Amino acid sequence: MKRISFFILNVIACSAIFVGCNKDDVAIVDDGTDSQVIKSDVENVDVSKLNKTAVARFDNIKKIVFATGINKSDDLVDDLVTKSGEVEVEEPTIAELFVEKLSSLDIVEDESSEQISFFDMDENEQEAFLENWAILQAEQLSEKFLAEPELEAAVEAENEVIESVLDEEVTEVKSGQYHVKDKEAFFAKLGERLSEKEKQLQEQTPDTKAIGVSLSSNAINYTKLRSGLRSYARRGDILVALPMHNQPYVWLDFGNDQFKVGHAGIITSIPSATAAATEPIVVAAGTSGVGDESLQYWSYKCYIAGLQKVKWVWKWRGFKSGLYKEVTRVNNPATLASWGESYKGRPYVRWYEFLTAKWAAPSRFTCTTLVWWCAGKAYDINVSEWYKTLVTPGGLLTDESVYIRCNVQ
Repeated sequence: MKRISFFILNVIACSAIFVGCNKDDVAIVDDGTDSQVIKSDVENVDVSKLNKTAVARFDNIKKIVFATGINKSDDLVDDLVTKSGEVEVEEPTIAELFVEKLSSLDIVEDESSEQISFFDMDENEQEAFLENWAILQAEQLSEKFLAEPELEAAVEAENEVIESVLDEEVTEVKSGQYHVKDKEAFFAKLGERLSEKEKQLQEQTPDTKAIGVSLSSNAINYTKLRSGLRSYARRGDILVALPMHNQPYVWLDFGNDQFKVGHAGIITSIPSATAAATEPIVVAAGTSGVGDESLQYWSYKCYIAGLQKVKWVWKWRGFKSGLYKEVTRVNNPATLASWGESYKGRPYVRWYEFLTAKWAAPSRFTCTTLVWWCAGKAYDINVSEWYKTLVTPGGLLTDESVYIRCNVQ
């Protein structure tokens, strides 16, 4: 019998859930058990079925790693500033962010179960590993795009920026091998272009008439959120709202100030069945600083999400290599809530720090950097993109360490 890939099965499952599963107007994406372990084998993935935007994202990452020589730059890890104290830190370069992501990959050898560093592999093995890794990453991201079209639009815009810089700065040395003319210039240009894109998205007003949606269409009655939280949330899960929930090509919601670029927070309390609209449910960073936010404040379509640890099991046999991903969901999410609560009263980032908001933490936060920082402290999970010095709500949802438990709409 012809083998059906995990991707196709997952697509069918997600499609069925979105079409047919509703409870008190809450659409469920995933409510797996706390201790659930999920394995995905690259051999079972039908690459032809993967979303092209998702594939392009990880192809770009692979190209940058080898074209810039980052795969041989583990010495940069020693230059990274470790955020272990409560002081402001030096801002790492994008090159260092790439090294940090590669060095944080949890890789074990298949037969011995011994830990492997990406930087200890020879170049052929590195290339084979990232080839397999990119397929499994694209599989997971493809599934998330099915659930949320806005995520695909965001990644597509980023891909265009990255590909334009690659076209300008990378030359082909020989068939299939690339090299940047100037590594520092490449990463400087990449950072500048991505910052320009973020600024444009903050400044533009979406043409809602062109796509036939209302800027207020994200609003829901707080009782829907209350029901969703009671049924599917745990203390320590994450709440994420995107600018225009389930609407592609719209990034900003100017109909509501606090949600115009999306919003995120850490769930601290599961409301009772009769909880009032003013009951606090989330700790988050707003313009007035880190504090509690109520059901009424969060009465917008949003996602309840959980954290998970990802392990890569690597089989290296020269020309016959293989990889599978082992995902274990965090079973003590309340630890994240406790970390979030410990930063109550911390101020919001200064206006000029927004695009490099990671590096203002833990002195000052945005809503998303509070989640990012606390996930690192609680579980050593880095919910952060490869080439960004800020964290976006969409970036949280697309990260491999985040899974969607519920879509409240």
